[in-house]
Amino acid sequence: MQTIAPIFAKNRKFLVKPFNVKIEHLNPTQFQEFRKSDLEYWQSPELFIKWINNLPDLDHILEQIQLKKTNFKNRSQLVDMLQQQYSGFSDTDPIFTQIKSLAANNTFTILCAHQPCLLGGPLFWWYKIANTIKLASILKNKFPEYTFVPIYYSGNEDHDFEEVNHFSVFQQNIQWVSEETGAVGRFKTDGLKSVFETLKNLFGNDPESLQIINQFALQAADCKTYKDFYRHFVHQIFGAHGLIYFDPDDASAKSLIKDILKAECLDQLIVKQTEQTIQELTKINYPIQATPRPINLFYLKDQYRERLLFEHDLYVTVDSKYKWTQEELMKEIDHHPEYFSPNVLVRPLYQETLFPNIMFVGGGAEISYWMELKQVFNSMNLTYPLLHRRISGWIIPANIQSKINKSILKYSDFTQSVIAIEKQYLESTSTLPSAIKNVENDLHKVLQQYAILSNTINDSTHASTLAEIARIEKQTEGLKHKILKAEKQKFDEQLQKIIKIKEQLFPNSGLQERNQSGIQYYLQYGKSFIDELIDAIEFNNKEVIVFLED
Repeated sequence: MQTIAPIFAKNRKFLVKPFNVKIEHLNPTQFQEFRKSDLEYWQSPELFIKWINNLPDLDHILEQIQLKKTNFKNRSQLVDMLQQQYSGFSDTDPIFTQIKSLAANNTFTILCAHQPCLLGGPLFWWYKIANTIKLASILKNKFPEYTFVPIYYSGNEDHDFEEVNHFSVFQQNIQWVSEETGAVGRFKTDGLKSVFETLKNLFGNDPESLQIINQFALQAADCKTYKDFYRHFVHQIFGAHGLIYFDPDDASAKSLIKDILKAECLDQLIVKQTEQTIQELTKINYPIQATPRPINLFYLKDQYRERLLFEHDLYVTVDSKYKWTQEELMKEIDHHPEYFSPNVLVRPLYQETLFPNIMFVGGGAEISYWMELKQVFNSMNLTYPLLHRRISGWIIPANIQSKINKSILKYSDFTQSVIAIEKQYLESTSTLPSAIKNVENDLHKVLQQYAILSNTINDSTHASTLAEIARIEKQTEGLKHKILKAEKQKFDEQLQKIIKIKEQLFPNSGLQERNQSGIQYYLQYGKSFIDELIDAIEFNNKEVIVFLED
């Protein structure tokens, strides 16, 4: 493969407008979309200290480094495999300095992991990587005697193509169509042509964006597989910040986890070592994100990735295409560890064997399945990393801010349900809701007087009076809703605009970061989008970062 020139070459200036934003913060409890368990760990990780190694704060970094030093021994192998993975890059690329630094005993990593979503996929992928980069920078400044390298572990062996083959730009879904099967990272890049053509149509009036799209298209055409293209894609966006892309579909890397592969097949490592923890977490109603299988591995070949089972004294793939005796399977692991692919519960063991890692950056779902694994790590003499809940962000475009300002509401009001927003708007605009409230208060006082008077007569009269009062209150409640519905119709045009704003800020009734792509912002703002994301992040982001576009 020929060396591909970076998009932002030093002798080329793109005129994409800068991502000028004002940064504010909101308490995540204002949002209805975050799970309770996610909020609990995000805000108070000390509640889960029994199931993690240490709290993810600056006070425990040096302790975590010392723990990792006790059992990490793969520095030279790691440097060799990363240099090989980046062999298609220019020798002068600064990324090789980052890679070589991993050979030193004072270098440690901050790592995040995710599937290779098409062109980065939803915004939270971008937030997660930016968060990982910023944490490495913060730790370097705080502990200058150490070097910290950010790592993106790309889930290239994932075979769930439907999860990664699409993204949304300007509320238009763009999809990559392919008939291939097996590990997504091994797919050919031919089908990406239509993706880039669609993007060109959407950004046809923006020559700077078109240049970036064309560069990505050239990269894809020059790469034989999607995982190779993705390495270049990630490097073009984040490489200047020292991020290293890691491809786990690597024979030399898997040769370092033969003991884990064998333990999982022979001893049901994950099932047995997570059993007690899962029982404990279930008792406190903590969601079990990933339920262990008897064997948490896949068998991996070209166009093929299927689960392993143990049935009738044989190891078999779920479709029965491959079968082994125990002795045969152990030989297969010894000779071809690259044929075995970890699932979501074995992958953490794989990555922590390979990297001098002290902190894993993940979302609520990732934290949830990591919570199951501490005892597994202990049993394999691996250091369990600090678990850092990634940032969450919310981008409010300037045009939407303008619409909000005209509606007498604030952007923070839109975290509420549509019903609550409509109610707040009516109470702020119409005098009728407060007038009805006054009538309700007056009526309640009158009815209470009747209740008191009836109580002076006898129990039977008091009981029938209370029943009549309940009937009147039910009728007046219906009358109130009838009047308010009529009043609401007077403001129907304004309320429809408000609902439209809500839909734009919460696409598909969900969090923006899970539904809207990051590539649309990158194509609009270039590297300044990444710079602003990284700059906005602090070590302990307990709040949602709000990006208010100027």
